[in-house]
Amino acid sequence: MLAAASLSAAQHPPIDAKITVSKTIAGLIAYSNPAIHVSGTIEAAAGNRLYIVELAIGASDVAAELASFPLVIEGGREFIAIAAGGGSDLLFPTNKMAPGTEMRQFLKVEGVIAVARNSATSIIVETTPKATLALLYEIPEDATAIALKLPDGTARSLR
Repeated sequence: MLAAASLSAAQHPPIDAKITVSKTIAGLIAYSNPAIHVSGTIEAAAGNRLYIVELAIGASDVAAELASFPLVIEGGREFIAIAAGGGSDLLFPTNKMAPGTEMRQFLKVEGVIAVARNSATSIIVETTPKATLALLYEIPEDATAIALKLPDGTARSLR
């Protein structure tokens, strides 16, 4: 696992990643972290919906700010993930993490992911090779998601 560091797109090596899930999530999403005794549900605000993107990380690893994974909708507007995890069933909302805390998940696949909240504005996502990274976004109900930007400066089409 890489040491937590803020890497810009120009600094991040190429990311070997394939989108495996890209869809709207109907209803609530439950989350739980027994280690810190936090559980609850994530629900979209009125007029919005939840949208999930899962990435299968290949031979590369990832260490980047969560904000460097924006979801792009038609018209070019970008959204930052509100939750992250090692799969759709392992999401945890980043706003429930106190500054200075880290969450690690050892996945069913070979990989490991970690999400560290350094401050109110800095959240680092790290993965080992062969991990699954799930990102949850809240977007307008009528929006069409078209791409996911990655920290290496590339984008993956969602169409």
